[in-house]
Amino acid sequence: GLPLLAKLSRSRSLPMAPTPAAPTRMDIEMAELRRQVDRGDAEAQFDLGDCYSRGDGVEQDYFEAARLYRLAAEQGHLDAQVAISSAFAMIRARCRTTLRLLASSAGRPRRGT
Repeated sequence: GLPLLAKLSRSRSLPMAPTPAAPTRMDIEMAELRRQVDRGDAEAQFDLGDCYSRGDGVEQDYFEAARLYRLAAEQGHLDAQVAISSAFAMIRARCRTTLRLLASSAGRPRRGT
């Protein structure tokens, strides 16, 4: 008969690599939006900035939202010029919250609010 190792290798199938999922409609739309951003399209920069600001299709990231809004605003996109101030306000609020949490966990009194 077959050696034991040969018998074992025939009786066990090797694990299959998972089949990658087909891209979703959102994946396809986000890829196209990113291509437009890379080409310098101000409307696409604003739209992707909104996605990052809301966490819509991407992980919420106010820094990336502000960066994209700035790119669009520099090209004269009026909505981006308004939205960038909101993104900075959210960043500032998050920083303040983080500083308060750090101060309270360190047992230090809070300075300024």
